[in-house]
Amino acid sequence: MGDCAEPDADSANSARSVARPAHWSAGRWGIPLDDVQVLSDGVILSCRVGKKVVSVPPRRMLPGTTIAHTGDRGRLVLSRELALNLGLI
Repeated sequence: MGDCAEPDADSANSARSVARPAHWSAGRWGIPLDDVQVLSDGVILSCRVGKKVVSVPPRRMLPGTTIAHTGDRGRLVLSRELALNLGLI
C-alpha cells in the first residue's frame, strides 16, 4: 500500500506545478506593455496604455514593471488574465 501513496503524492506535486498562478514572472506568464504612462497613483494606478486609460492595482503588477508613481513612463507587466479583463489584449 505504501507504493500507492507515492504516485499519488507525485501526481499531486505535478498537478500543483502545472496549476501555479499566472503572476509568477514576466517571462512566460506575463504580458509586457511598453510606453505606459502613470496618470495617478495610490491604491489603484490610473495608466494610459496606448489610447486607453485603465485602472491597475499595484499588487497585480508583475516583475519587470518599471512604473509606480504619477508621471512615470515605462513598462507595465500584467498577467494575461488581467490584461484581457482590462481590454488590453
